[in-house]
Amino acid sequence: MILILTDEREPTSDLVISWLLRLNKKFIRISKDDRLEITKITLNNHNQESDIEIKCTKTSNGEEFHFSTSEIKSYWYRRSYFRIEAFQNTLESESNLLNTLVKLYKEEEHKNIYKFLHHNLKAKAKLNNYSDTKLTKLEVLDKAKCCGLSIPSTIITREKKDVIAFQKRTGTEIITKSIGDPTSFFNYGLYAFTKLVDVEILPERFEYSLFQEAVQKKFELRIFFLDRKFYSTAVLSQFNEKSKVDLKAATSNEPNKVVPFLLPEDMSTKLLKLMDSLDLKSGSIDLIYTTDDKYLFLEVNPVGQFEQVSYPGNYNIFKKVAELL
Repeated sequence: MILILTDEREPTSDLVISWLLRLNKKFIRISKDDRLEITKITLNNHNQESDIEIKCTKTSNGEEFHFSTSEIKSYWYRRSYFRIEAFQNTLESESNLLNTLVKLYKEEEHKNIYKFLHHNLKAKAKLNNYSDTKLTKLEVLDKAKCCGLSIPSTIITREKKDVIAFQKRTGTEIITKSIGDPTSFFNYGLYAFTKLVDVEILPERFEYSLFQEAVQKKFELRIFFLDRKFYSTAVLSQFNEKSKVDLKAATSNEPNKVVPFLLPEDMSTKLLKLMDSLDLKSGSIDLIYTTDDKYLFLEVNPVGQFEQVSYPGNYNIFKKVAELL
């Protein structure tokens, strides 16, 4: 049995699942909208697998079913999170302090159960883990350097004088981008594009911000890593005014041309070393190919999309993911 944790409406998951159906593979799909109750955890002696028994109630149709982690042979964390129902305690003390302490204690116990569920499933993960999403952009950039990859000159600061000194040192225009990943709250999202910075209009102090040299690009590379292979495409972003700074700014009316691309062997070796050091089994990687014919590493997203690589590259990654599961 395959367990897939993803959003209720997530196109990438839908396309992989269509292949699972064709391949006659059994699966359970769960999202944060579904209610889970952990009914029992069994920790066995010796080398026997620990088991977690779970009741799931589908919010979409009210269907209830039971399964256990010992039945799960393959696990794919795509998106979302497990929504585990807490026990509703009706016993209340007259002491507000005691009630607060009991509530905090229950929440902590609940977190321990939640962590153990992810721990139990981690060994069954064929692609991503929930813990992969905790990787930060800064950790990845730092490890990329250690793996022999070149990265853009970068600083994080909250003072204008540092940005001025940084620009003088690089001798280039400066861009800014988010330190972390875009954030969503319920059905609303915050998303920040990469932007050129006018240093002169910056206030003297501001919130922590990430600044990089603005690299002159020939094109950009979108790469998906799966089963120790790299599936690469070149995005011709510099022919489109909207996407010269950030390729994600291209619109559906003016899309960028995307073509298959063969990575040089030395780049594949360095990227493989990075993915191993990050303990990632899959991920979406962004690189720049500069006007002076160099590769610069930008980032890796452990749960990134791969449609933009699969379709233009004719790689059929959806089928490959289904076969791997």
